[in-house]
Amino acid sequence: MYDPVLSRNAAEVLAQLFALTRRAPRGVAAGLDRESAGLSADLLTNLRQFGSTPTPRQLQALKQHLSLTIGGAFKLFGYSLDGMRGVEGRLNGGRTRFIESYPFYRDRPVDLPGVLGHNDAFQSTAFLSDLVVRWQKGIPIRAIRGHHWQKGGFLYAQVGSSDTRSMPKVPPGSYIAIRPIGEQERQNPNPESVYFLQLGNG
Repeated sequence: MYDPVLSRNAAEVLAQLFALTRRAPRGVAAGLDRESAGLSADLLTNLRQFGSTPTPRQLQALKQHLSLTIGGAFKLFGYSLDGMRGVEGRLNGGRTRFIESYPFYRDRPVDLPGVLGHNDAFQSTAFLSDLVVRWQKGIPIRAIRGHHWQKGGFLYAQVGSSDTRSMPKVPPGSYIAIRPIGEQERQNPNPESVYFLQLGNG
């Protein structure tokens, strides 16, 4: 989750990134300046002389100003946001909970669907092998971008390792996408579907 990084090394990397930003076209540079409110003019000096670590707000400003991902900004100073997910899982993995769907490590290789199955397979519960006939392997996760990859209104969660209420359809530890339902389905639930309710106590 955290690998020690020398402040002077981080300062040199930032200095190079700032130099690249200054060479950006005028319109782009002006837009970056507007987005970097809260970025201290003494940041590099403090890093070099005092070994200070930027606050989360400063890291957010760096992310905007230098066009970094939020994971990239934190990684400059040794923090792995993906690693923090693992810690969160160890602390809260026993209960069903919402999870962050944003990929902090944008170059992580993943397998993506290459050829989908017949439309009929998506109308009811089906095996993954029926939904995806062929996979694309080793694709950087940053390839998943744009509106065609996004489903509006969906929430993502992980079923707790101690939560067996949705067995056998959804085993403990499963990652799930939750979509909102309409009023008609709310009044007449489908007995074949699995519904998730958010209660006050979790």
